[in-house]
Amino acid sequence: LAPNEICVAIPSTFYPNVSLNWVLSVHSNAPEVQVREYQFAFHSRLLLPGKWSDKSAGGGPKHLSFINNPSFQVKIGEEATKIEIYLRQKIATQSQKKIGCQGKTGNMQKTASKPSTKPSPQKSVTIPKAKVTHATKHLDEVVGIGFYILKDFQHLSGSISNECVYNNTVFTNREEVHKQIKLESKQNYLLIPCTFQPRIEKDFILEILSDKEISIEKFVKSEEKTGSGRQKVSSGASQGMLEKSHETLKSLSLEYND
Repeated sequence: LAPNEICVAIPSTFYPNVSLNWVLSVHSNAPEVQVREYQFAFHSRLLLPGKWSDKSAGGGPKHLSFINNPSFQVKIGEEATKIEIYLRQKIATQSQKKIGCQGKTGNMQKTASKPSTKPSPQKSVTIPKAKVTHATKHLDEVVGIGFYILKDFQHLSGSISNECVYNNTVFTNREEVHKQIKLESKQNYLLIPCTFQPRIEKDFILEILSDKEISIEKFVKSEEKTGSGRQKVSSGASQGMLEKSHETLKSLSLEYND
Protein backbone atom coordinates (compact mmCIF):
# COMPACT_ATOMS: atom_id res chain seq x y z
CA LEU A 1 0.00 0.00 0.00
CA ALA A 2 1.09 3.56 -0.70
CA PRO A 3 1.52 6.04 2.20
CA ASN A 4 -1.84 7.16 3.64
CA GLU A 5 -3.69 4.67 1.43
CA ILE A 6 -6.79 3.03 2.91
CA CYS A 7 -8.06 -0.46 2.12
CA VAL A 8 -10.94 -2.55 3.46
CA ALA A 9 -10.44 -6.20 4.49
CA ILE A 10 -13.62 -8.32 4.63
CA PRO A 11 -13.14 -11.75 6.24
CA SER A 12 -15.80 -14.23 5.14
CA THR A 13 -16.68 -17.89 4.76
CA PHE A 14 -17.33 -19.49 1.40
CA TYR A 15 -20.89 -20.45 2.36
CA PRO A 16 -23.38 -18.11 4.07
CA ASN A 17 -24.95 -18.68 7.51
CA VAL A 18 -21.78 -20.21 8.99
CA SER A 19 -20.99 -19.19 12.59
CA LEU A 20 -17.30 -19.20 13.52
CA ASN A 21 -14.88 -17.34 15.76
CA TRP A 22 -11.99 -15.73 13.89
CA VAL A 23 -8.95 -13.52 14.47
CA LEU A 24 -7.56 -11.09 11.91
CA SER A 25 -3.78 -10.59 12.08
CA VAL A 26 -2.16 -7.65 10.31
CA HIS A 27 1.63 -7.58 9.74
CA SER A 28 3.40 -4.59 8.23
CA ASN A 29 6.89 -3.14 7.82
CA ALA A 30 5.49 0.36 8.32
CA PRO A 31 6.22 2.08 11.68
CA GLU A 32 2.50 2.61 12.34
CA VAL A 33 -0.65 0.91 11.02
CA GLN A 34 -4.18 1.79 12.09
CA VAL A 35 -6.87 -0.89 12.01
CA ARG A 36 -10.48 -0.09 12.84
CA GLU A 37 -13.91 -1.48 12.10
CA TYR A 38 -15.34 -0.03 8.93
CA GLN A 39 -19.01 0.96 8.83
CA PHE A 40 -20.51 0.89 5.35
CA ALA A 41 -22.54 4.05 4.80
CA PHE A 42 -24.67 2.78 1.93
CA HIS A 43 -28.44 2.79 2.20
CA SER A 44 -29.37 0.46 -0.65
CA ARG A 45 -27.84 -2.15 -2.95
CA LEU A 46 -29.09 -3.02 -6.43
CA LEU A 47 -27.99 -5.81 -8.76
CA LEU A 48 -28.75 -5.29 -12.46
CA PRO A 49 -27.92 -8.21 -14.78
CA GLY A 50 -27.46 -7.44 -18.46
CA LYS A 51 -25.89 -8.63 -21.68
CA TRP A 52 -24.01 -7.17 -24.63
CA SER A 53 -25.47 -9.08 -27.55
CA ASP A 54 -25.78 -8.50 -31.29
CA LYS A 55 -26.75 -4.85 -31.83
CA SER A 56 -26.45 -4.00 -28.13
CA ALA A 57 -22.72 -4.86 -28.23
CA GLY A 58 -21.95 -1.28 -29.18
CA GLY A 59 -18.42 -0.84 -27.80
CA GLY A 60 -16.93 2.37 -26.40
CA PRO A 61 -17.97 5.96 -27.14
CA LYS A 62 -15.57 6.36 -30.05
CA HIS A 63 -17.98 4.15 -32.02
CA LEU A 64 -21.33 5.38 -33.37
CA SER A 65 -22.89 2.16 -32.05
CA PHE A 66 -22.07 3.23 -28.46
CA ILE A 67 -25.65 4.42 -27.89
CA ASN A 68 -26.91 0.89 -28.66
CA ASN A 69 -25.34 -0.49 -25.46
CA PRO A 70 -27.69 -1.47 -22.61
CA SER A 71 -28.30 1.66 -20.53
CA PHE A 72 -29.96 2.56 -17.25
CA GLN A 73 -31.59 5.81 -16.18
CA VAL A 74 -30.69 6.93 -12.65
CA LYS A 75 -32.96 9.45 -10.94
CA ILE A 76 -31.72 11.31 -7.86
CA GLY A 77 -34.13 12.71 -5.27
CA GLU A 78 -34.02 15.82 -3.11
CA GLU A 79 -30.50 15.27 -1.79
CA ALA A 80 -27.15 14.75 -3.48
CA THR A 81 -26.23 11.06 -3.45
CA LYS A 82 -22.95 9.19 -3.24
CA ILE A 83 -23.03 5.95 -5.21
CA GLU A 84 -20.50 3.23 -5.85
CA ILE A 85 -20.84 1.33 -9.13
CA TYR A 86 -19.32 -2.09 -9.83
CA LEU A 87 -19.36 -3.53 -13.36
CA ARG A 88 -18.47 -7.24 -13.60
CA GLN A 89 -18.16 -9.27 -16.77
CA LYS A 90 -19.15 -12.92 -16.62
CA ILE A 91 -16.33 -15.40 -17.23
CA ALA A 92 -16.84 -19.09 -17.97
CA THR A 93 -15.83 -21.15 -14.92
CA GLN A 94 -13.15 -23.83 -14.98
CA SER A 95 -15.81 -26.52 -14.45
CA GLN A 96 -17.64 -25.33 -17.57
CA LYS A 97 -14.41 -25.51 -19.55
CA LYS A 98 -13.67 -29.03 -18.25
CA ILE A 99 -17.14 -30.27 -19.15
CA GLY A 100 -16.65 -29.01 -22.67
CA CYS A 101 -13.26 -30.71 -22.98
CA GLN A 102 -14.60 -34.00 -21.59
CA GLY A 103 -17.41 -33.97 -24.09
CA LYS A 104 -15.00 -33.58 -26.98
CA THR A 105 -12.65 -36.23 -25.59
CA GLY A 106 -15.51 -38.68 -25.17
CA ASN A 107 -16.56 -38.26 -28.78
CA MET A 108 -12.99 -38.82 -29.93
CA GLN A 109 -12.67 -42.02 -27.90
CA LYS A 110 -15.99 -43.29 -29.18
CA THR A 111 -15.04 -42.88 -32.81
CA ALA A 112 -11.59 -44.44 -32.35
CA SER A 113 -12.75 -48.02 -33.10
CA LYS A 114 -10.73 -50.79 -34.77
CA PRO A 115 -9.96 -50.11 -38.41
CA SER A 116 -11.99 -52.21 -40.83
CA THR A 117 -10.16 -54.50 -43.27
CA LYS A 118 -12.85 -53.97 -45.91
CA PRO A 119 -12.34 -51.00 -48.21
CA SER A 120 -15.01 -48.42 -47.59
CA PRO A 121 -16.72 -46.83 -50.59
CA GLN A 122 -15.97 -43.16 -51.17
CA LYS A 123 -18.72 -40.79 -50.10
CA SER A 124 -19.26 -37.21 -51.10
CA VAL A 125 -18.92 -34.80 -48.19
CA THR A 126 -20.74 -31.48 -48.05
CA ILE A 127 -18.95 -28.84 -45.98
CA PRO A 128 -21.44 -26.45 -44.37
CA LYS A 129 -20.84 -22.75 -44.78
CA ALA A 130 -19.51 -20.89 -41.74
CA LYS A 131 -22.21 -19.07 -39.83
CA VAL A 132 -21.60 -15.33 -39.77
CA THR A 133 -22.84 -13.50 -36.68
CA HIS A 134 -23.03 -9.82 -35.87
CA ALA A 135 -21.02 -10.19 -32.67
CA THR A 136 -18.36 -12.58 -31.41
CA LYS A 137 -18.65 -14.41 -28.10
CA HIS A 138 -15.82 -14.18 -25.55
CA LEU A 139 -17.32 -16.27 -22.75
CA ASP A 140 -13.99 -17.45 -21.28
CA GLU A 141 -11.95 -14.30 -21.95
CA VAL A 142 -11.47 -11.08 -20.00
CA VAL A 143 -12.11 -8.13 -22.31
CA GLY A 144 -11.78 -4.39 -21.83
CA ILE A 145 -14.83 -2.96 -20.00
CA GLY A 146 -15.89 0.34 -18.47
CA PHE A 147 -18.94 2.54 -17.98
CA TYR A 148 -20.03 6.10 -18.69
CA ILE A 149 -22.48 8.35 -16.84
CA LEU A 150 -24.14 10.94 -19.07
CA LYS A 151 -26.15 14.04 -18.21
CA ASP A 152 -28.41 16.12 -20.49
CA PHE A 153 -29.10 12.97 -22.49
CA GLN A 154 -32.79 13.53 -23.28
CA HIS A 155 -32.04 14.90 -26.75
CA LEU A 156 -29.04 12.80 -27.72
CA SER A 157 -28.95 11.99 -31.42
CA GLY A 158 -25.93 9.72 -31.68
CA SER A 159 -23.37 12.48 -31.17
CA ILE A 160 -21.67 12.19 -27.77
CA SER A 161 -19.48 15.07 -26.61
CA ASN A 162 -17.37 15.64 -23.52
CA GLU A 163 -19.95 18.15 -22.28
CA CYS A 164 -22.60 15.47 -21.72
CA VAL A 165 -20.19 13.04 -19.99
CA TYR A 166 -20.63 13.52 -16.24
CA ASN A 167 -18.17 10.81 -15.20
CA ASN A 168 -16.59 7.62 -16.48
CA THR A 169 -14.13 4.86 -15.67
CA VAL A 170 -10.94 3.95 -17.43
CA PHE A 171 -11.31 0.91 -19.70
CA THR A 172 -9.41 -2.03 -18.24
CA ASN A 173 -8.86 -5.72 -19.04
CA ARG A 174 -10.15 -6.94 -15.70
CA GLU A 175 -13.14 -8.95 -14.57
CA GLU A 176 -14.41 -5.97 -12.55
CA VAL A 177 -14.19 -2.20 -12.73
CA HIS A 178 -15.69 0.19 -10.18
CA LYS A 179 -15.86 3.86 -9.23
CA GLN A 180 -17.40 5.98 -6.48
CA ILE A 181 -19.27 9.04 -7.73
CA LYS A 182 -21.32 11.83 -6.17
CA LEU A 183 -24.51 12.65 -8.10
CA GLU A 184 -26.29 15.98 -7.80
CA SER A 185 -29.80 16.27 -6.36
CA LYS A 186 -32.93 16.39 -8.55
CA GLN A 187 -31.00 15.19 -11.61
CA ASN A 188 -31.38 12.34 -14.08
CA TYR A 189 -28.34 10.47 -15.35
CA LEU A 190 -27.77 7.76 -17.94
CA LEU A 191 -25.49 4.89 -16.95
CA ILE A 192 -24.00 3.02 -19.95
CA PRO A 193 -21.81 -0.06 -19.34
CA CYS A 194 -19.79 -1.05 -22.40
CA THR A 195 -16.87 -2.99 -23.78
CA PHE A 196 -13.95 -1.13 -25.32
CA GLN A 197 -14.38 -2.83 -28.70
CA PRO A 198 -17.80 -3.29 -30.38
CA ARG A 199 -19.39 -6.61 -31.43
CA ILE A 200 -18.30 -8.49 -28.29
CA GLU A 201 -21.03 -10.63 -26.71
CA LYS A 202 -20.88 -11.01 -22.94
CA ASP A 203 -23.06 -11.18 -19.85
CA PHE A 204 -22.45 -8.59 -17.14
CA ILE A 205 -23.75 -7.52 -13.74
CA LEU A 206 -24.02 -3.96 -12.42
CA GLU A 207 -23.93 -3.60 -8.65
CA ILE A 208 -24.93 -0.15 -7.38
CA LEU A 209 -24.54 0.96 -3.76
CA SER A 210 -25.99 4.30 -2.65
CA ASP A 211 -26.20 6.26 0.59
CA LYS A 212 -29.68 7.58 -0.32
CA GLU A 213 -32.75 6.07 -1.92
CA ILE A 214 -32.46 6.26 -5.71
CA SER A 215 -34.58 5.17 -8.64
CA ILE A 216 -33.13 3.16 -11.53
CA GLU A 217 -34.86 1.79 -14.61
CA LYS A 218 -33.68 0.24 -17.84
CA PHE A 219 -33.54 2.94 -20.49
CA VAL A 220 -35.41 1.77 -23.58
CA LYS A 221 -34.47 3.40 -26.86
CA SER A 222 -37.24 4.57 -29.16
CA GLU A 223 -36.78 1.77 -31.72
CA GLU A 224 -37.08 -0.87 -28.95
CA LYS A 225 -40.33 0.37 -27.38
CA THR A 226 -43.22 -2.04 -27.21
CA GLY A 227 -46.26 -1.31 -25.04
CA SER A 228 -45.13 0.64 -22.02
CA GLY A 229 -41.54 0.13 -23.16
CA ARG A 230 -40.03 0.29 -19.67
CA GLN A 231 -38.53 -2.20 -17.26
CA LYS A 232 -38.41 -0.64 -13.81
CA VAL A 233 -35.92 -1.57 -11.13
CA SER A 234 -37.48 0.91 -8.73
CA SER A 235 -40.44 3.20 -9.20
CA GLY A 236 -40.48 6.91 -9.88
CA ALA A 237 -38.21 7.35 -12.91
CA SER A 238 -39.47 9.08 -16.01
CA GLN A 239 -39.33 7.69 -19.53
CA GLY A 240 -36.67 8.96 -21.90
CA MET A 241 -36.00 8.80 -25.59
CA LEU A 242 -32.76 8.20 -27.44
CA GLU A 243 -32.82 8.48 -31.21
CA LYS A 244 -30.24 6.84 -33.44
CA SER A 245 -28.26 9.01 -35.81
CA HIS A 246 -25.57 8.67 -38.46
CA GLU A 247 -23.88 11.92 -37.48
CA THR A 248 -20.13 11.89 -36.96
CA LEU A 249 -19.16 11.24 -33.36
CA LYS A 250 -17.43 14.17 -31.69
CA SER A 251 -14.01 13.60 -30.17
CA LEU A 252 -13.91 12.08 -26.70
CA SER A 253 -10.97 11.62 -24.36
CA LEU A 254 -10.60 7.88 -23.88
CA GLU A 255 -8.32 6.06 -21.45
CA TYR A 256 -7.39 2.40 -21.51
CA ASN A 257 -5.40 0.26 -19.06
CA ASP A 258 -4.23 -3.27 -19.76
